[in-house]
Amino acid sequence: PTFEPLALQAKESFFIWSTRGLVNIEHNRKEIELELIETKPDVLIIDPMLNFHNYNENDAQEMGQFFRFLDYLKESYNIAIIMAHHFKKSQPGPPNSQKASLLDQIRGSSALRGWAVTTIAMEGRTASEYRELHFDTRNSDEPFKRGIKYNRKTKDFDWHDPMAVMT
Repeated sequence: PTFEPLALQAKESFFIWSTRGLVNIEHNRKEIELELIETKPDVLIIDPMLNFHNYNENDAQEMGQFFRFLDYLKESYNIAIIMAHHFKKSQPGPPNSQKASLLDQIRGSSALRGWAVTTIAMEGRTASEYRELHFDTRNSDEPFKRGIKYNRKTKDFDWHDPMAVMT
């Protein structure tokens, strides 16, 4: 995807970390803080979460250490954090007759959803090219389930009427 349509001001407000494991929350705290002091972002984007820690994602106490450091960064540097994370691997066997919520498929401890103020789960590619979005919001009503489709011309996602797409 391209970031060209973003206004320069928005680009300067975001700091995107996608380091393939070269920066680790446990071992590089000082370097992380120095980078935040230098760049002064409004939004820190961590993509994907897995590459920034060595904690056991299924252990709520271990993940709590990770989230406490992120809370410290949010408070100390007055930033918002957007974090990409992955779903559990598909289970072998026949598919469920009831389609589970995408939010229930997020990998690891429930500490992640407990920490997040808003969670948006996006379905993987489908034959129809439509993807479902599921939302979990702590401080407001949940929006309608939404459908999106990738637009190859604009390199962006187009929103679609959830009633027309999801029925």
